[in-house]
Amino acid sequence: PRSESEVRADMTLSNYEAAQTEPANVPLTLESGKPVGLLRRGVEVFAENKLALAGVAVIVVFLLFCFIGPLIYHTDQIHTNLLDVTLRPDGAHPLGTDGSGYDQLGRLMLGGQTSLEVGIAAAVLATFFGTLWGAISGYLGGWVDAVMMRIVDGLLAIPALFLLLFLATIVTTSKTILIVVIALVSWLGTARLVRGESLSLRVREYVQAVKVMGGGGTRAVLRHIAPNAVGTIMVNATFQVADAILTVAALGYLGLSIPPPATDWGGMLSTGLQYAAVGYWWLIYPPGLAIVLVVVAFNFISDAMRDAFEVRLQRR
Repeated sequence: PRSESEVRADMTLSNYEAAQTEPANVPLTLESGKPVGLLRRGVEVFAENKLALAGVAVIVVFLLFCFIGPLIYHTDQIHTNLLDVTLRPDGAHPLGTDGSGYDQLGRLMLGGQTSLEVGIAAAVLATFFGTLWGAISGYLGGWVDAVMMRIVDGLLAIPALFLLLFLATIVTTSKTILIVVIALVSWLGTARLVRGESLSLRVREYVQAVKVMGGGGTRAVLRHIAPNAVGTIMVNATFQVADAILTVAALGYLGLSIPPPATDWGGMLSTGLQYAAVGYWWLIYPPGLAIVLVVVAFNFISDAMRDAFEVRLQRR
């Protein structure tokens, strides 16, 4: 059983942690004198960015299009139909058909599911692992930090495309494998970014107080360093989604995505370019525009989130 002094020390540490928060957590004040919470202020700053709102609308439209659309617009994306090869857009096929007879509109929905699922999942996985790696490295410092960062530097020295090609060719490609492969080359930048934040946060008074009052390194990392770096982490995660979708498209364009009859936007674009010389525009423009719109939308959202989480802008 724990002694009474240990129980009191733990209670004192918990009370101190509850009282000591990042200076940015001090509520703002309106001209009327009423306090404004950080969440509300962040939403206001985000809403001021019209491009970000347009980006959110684009993402919502594509999510509905890719995941709800197939429930309304039914197509056969498994069996080929050689009688309907490369038909021009008409009433039966609003975006025509491709070289295998698949309806292009239904194909665009199916490819969007793969691109969005893999992109978002890979970004989440890379952000989670990179955050843990960077937070531990920055907090511990010393030789541990040196070894962990040299590993990151060594992996960064290898071209990401080379790693992707190597990993994608030695394993059987599937959605799960794509997620893991893309995450393996995406967490490095997050780790360096979070490590820099950790080096800054570990010298703050409330983190030093945790050490003095008997708190362990795990408590300091999970209760103080990681939460106070959440703004940087979330902004980086949004950029990671855009980068992951581009990576999925690049692998699909190179023919290293999931095998048929499944597809993604990059694979559709690669297939469509084979018919560019004969003017089959409906095989090129729809997947190309989808990639551009989604990536640009996520970048707009990332810019607005960076402003919303920026302390100085929240205090203006």
